[in-house]
Amino acid sequence: LLADAGVNLVKLSDLAYSVPSASTLSEFVADAATDSKFVAAEEILEEGAKVFPICDKGALKTANAHFVKILAWYSKKERRVKMFFLDTEDTDGHSNECADAIKHSLLNFFGSEDSISAVLYGQMTDSGGGGVGKSLYLHLDKRSLCTPANEYLTGYCTLHCLQLLLANGILTHRSSPLWPPFERPRFGSNQNGARVQGTGN
Repeated sequence: LLADAGVNLVKLSDLAYSVPSASTLSEFVADAATDSKFVAAEEILEEGAKVFPICDKGALKTANAHFVKILAWYSKKERRVKMFFLDTEDTDGHSNECADAIKHSLLNFFGSEDSISAVLYGQMTDSGGGGVGKSLYLHLDKRSLCTPANEYLTGYCTLHCLQLLLANGILTHRSSPLWPPFERPRFGSNQNGARVQGTGN
């Protein structure tokens, strides 16, 4: 690549010394994440934006079940929906523990109890498992993180809902006494050409 660009290096070691080390790159990433966190929190507080958490608890396939937390809000200044990835800290699968994890992340993000009081105006989660639906809202409300129920919007993962819809229909149908499928009417014609009803699978 450097040769094609016309860069002639006497020693390859000179190239290595010109590249930041792994620890320096790690510090760059941490600094950028911290700066973006402060900018996002300041923007939300200045605009008084309505914040919605997007949460999903990973399946416990290893020692940890990571709980993904993303904040979404509408930016009046930029006139678009913005999102900020909070963290994926491990948590138990119950709504009570999930609500504790959300409060902990919000405190780290906003910095004070006053800033997170009634800061959430809704939620988006999947449709099953712990930390979802009305159960999660009730536990968040106990921690004074939510607006009143009549102002709080709850959404569910559409894909997950569709999967459950199809799965429940199939499982219910398979357990029905009508499974395997019953004989359904089949139409044909007799010798005179008249349409008649028969039976068949």
